[in-house]
Amino acid sequence: MFDQVKILIILVIFGLFGFFIAKKVYTSYVDERQFYYWRLSWLWVVSAASLASNYWLFTLIVFGYCLHSVRKLKDNTIILYIFLLPALPMLSNELPGFGGIRLIFEFNYPRILALAILLPLFFRYRNKIFPLRKIATDHYFLLLVIYLMIMTITRGESITDILRSILYIGTDYLLPYFVVSRLIDDIEKVKLAFVAVVTSIAILASVNLIEHLRHWFVYQELYRALNVNLGHFSSYLLIRDGVLRSTSVFASPIVFGYIASIALGLFLGLKVKINSYYKILLLLLLTALLTPLSRGPWVGFFIFIIVFIWYAPKRNSNLLKLFIYGFGIFLILLMTPYSDKVINLIPFVGDTGSGNISYRQDLLRSGLLVIEKSVFFGDKDFRLAPELQHLVQGQGIIDIVNTYLQMAMQYGVIGLILFLLFFGQPLKEMVFRIKQRQFEENERYLAIALVAILTAILVVIATVSQVDYIPAYYILIVSLISALIRLLEERRVLGQIESKK
Repeated sequence: MFDQVKILIILVIFGLFGFFIAKKVYTSYVDERQFYYWRLSWLWVVSAASLASNYWLFTLIVFGYCLHSVRKLKDNTIILYIFLLPALPMLSNELPGFGGIRLIFEFNYPRILALAILLPLFFRYRNKIFPLRKIATDHYFLLLVIYLMIMTITRGESITDILRSILYIGTDYLLPYFVVSRLIDDIEKVKLAFVAVVTSIAILASVNLIEHLRHWFVYQELYRALNVNLGHFSSYLLIRDGVLRSTSVFASPIVFGYIASIALGLFLGLKVKINSYYKILLLLLLTALLTPLSRGPWVGFFIFIIVFIWYAPKRNSNLLKLFIYGFGIFLILLMTPYSDKVINLIPFVGDTGSGNISYRQDLLRSGLLVIEKSVFFGDKDFRLAPELQHLVQGQGIIDIVNTYLQMAMQYGVIGLILFLLFFGQPLKEMVFRIKQRQFEENERYLAIALVAILTAILVVIATVSQVDYIPAYYILIVSLISALIRLLEERRVLGQIESKK
């Protein structure tokens, strides 16, 4: 118990520092009572994970608190869900079956939140969700989900296996998309969603300081506290060029970098007064991006900056400033004792991690051979293909570090096309609306930030498979884009009605 209390103290001290900084930056967006409830909720969840000593007791505590929050906050609970989403690691555990059924349901922390917050909100506000409106993103999303369900039904080994897989699709995909995209029903809630993500990652970035400096994976201790398997997390290859690669609550450094790049994008999409707290928060988020030493998210964030500047006002002058400042910072780094490490870590230039690049190239070549065997529908057992067996790593796994390749091998070209349409359609529509200047001045940067973030996500997921929190956050971003599109459509319809009067 002493170790569990020690973990909680570390999380609370450092986590509340990050929360305090974010609170100081966003006082104009979030009132004191809402910040207080966020802080209280985070403390409840983290304390339960640290002190419960039993997974099912932890689940009951979180479940009960979330149900209470739904009754108290009503539709505003959707913002609490977004804030609490990265509060803990996945913390997966199986609910054992009976009567010959090995497994009833695999719980994890995001699914607990989905069942305790999103499901009650779905039933309470179903009139806002149905009937489906004429938003193309909804239709493409449903096509993808229906296809995944059909594949599940045709490939299932038993009725219980099929039902369980469909439940996973419901909790991991359907509930987050439809509840978030419908209950974010005004511009102020879009801004609150931005603040919730940034604040939650500021907490992780603050705790990351102790993890990075002390070489201690603090959040991973919660698995031991609850006596559950570490899941996808492993300390394997978590040292790069002599430096620890931070993971925070996530299964691997690249996931942490991916989430940090999204938080930085949302941070830059919100216009607030630049003061010392703003600079500290920016520094915290940058450390969260840099300390995982994952170059995929770095490239993704660079793409974000380019796209963000491209659609924002003063494009040419800002691109020139980016080049000048970036080149200047690079020259300064070259003059420091760390110049060799800096060069080695530069994507496509440095030697550090060159083995990863050759592994990815080999994976792509081998993966294409696997796809040729079942082009249209893929193969659920693609990992067993002989063409991939030489890629088995020291952990006994084949790391499919490319989401697009994973989709094509598992669900075929049809699944990959539907997956790309799910991203491409909202991206295309948002760009069109930005160019048509359909957003008001206070909304424009929100829209540009979401477009730039989704573009960055499309780059980053080419370097990582659909593990851990990867799908949760790209669904969240697409849901926010869908919410903005719906708000514009409602405004247009209202304008037409007003003009006819």
